[in-house]
Amino acid sequence: MALSAQYMSLSVSRLLCIAHLACQVGCHKAPAPAAPSSPVSISAQNDLVRGDRLLKVLSLSHGEVAARLGAHRIESQTHWTITPIPSPRSAQVQPVQPGFRLGSPAQPFAGEDAYEVAPVSLKESRFVEVDGSGRLHLGSENDHGTGIEAISDGQHVFTKMRYQPFIRYRTEGSQVERLRSMAFDTGAALLEAVGHRLKLGTPQSGDSKGRATWQVTLGMAETASVPLHAQGSAWRGAVNVEAIQGSATVDREQGVPIAVELTVRFVAPRPGVPDERVQVEATHAMQMVALGSDAVKIAVPTEYSEPPTRPRPWLDRQELLGGLISTFR
Repeated sequence: MALSAQYMSLSVSRLLCIAHLACQVGCHKAPAPAAPSSPVSISAQNDLVRGDRLLKVLSLSHGEVAARLGAHRIESQTHWTITPIPSPRSAQVQPVQPGFRLGSPAQPFAGEDAYEVAPVSLKESRFVEVDGSGRLHLGSENDHGTGIEAISDGQHVFTKMRYQPFIRYRTEGSQVERLRSMAFDTGAALLEAVGHRLKLGTPQSGDSKGRATWQVTLGMAETASVPLHAQGSAWRGAVNVEAIQGSATVDREQGVPIAVELTVRFVAPRPGVPDERVQVEATHAMQMVALGSDAVKIAVPTEYSEPPTRPRPWLDRQELLGGLISTFR
């Protein structure tokens, strides 16, 4: 979890590029994985096992959530702010300026003489929805000007980049899971980063969208509640958690997240540079905005383009001549 301002910004850019590639090959019909796991409920005991169960609930894939809930729409918003913390070395090293110039390294923020001083921020919004017929509609965008949208009817997937027209592809492979993971974010990774200082309140029963729920508050424990190097993640021992606040609402019967609100602040070191640290502030909100009959019917785009194809003149010529000429030259 070692982070830096520019490193986070570059990582986000890489993720957006990956999402762009993923959206060009399609996704499967929404509803069901082959064998969904048994629902995980939130018990009334305030212990570490409950914390693990909550993280397990938030880590469910969207395919599994859709199999348990049916038609629905989920939305989420995340705001990141990464602020470098000055170190003694930063006063001795001239700050590296962004951009590419003659004689500058290919990765100007890498190496011992690189130290960022300006904070960076990122706002992301996502949505994913499934209707009664199994059509899937999802999307993701951020305030840096990028985003994608995809619609799948089972046989084809229609994708477009932000402000661009739809392109239709034939559904193939397992790309649906990549698209879903891009658009479905419960905050599990963020909660895992501060999990060793997480304190859960006593679950309170309630009702949301006509379903019985447990709602549990999220706070910060005075001491670490799990080993700092748990599960082989060494970065846990170096993360200094400063604040945790929020709540989580879980479907009592199906064991899936209905709503999550989370605000965290922690300090983490940069990889391989012990004296450089960054402060991470993040707010995350996920909510089930429609369920069952409230979920709208998804319409397939009527205007779209076919994907570009690569010309194959030699193979086309062979097929045209019907094998009258040799395939070897």
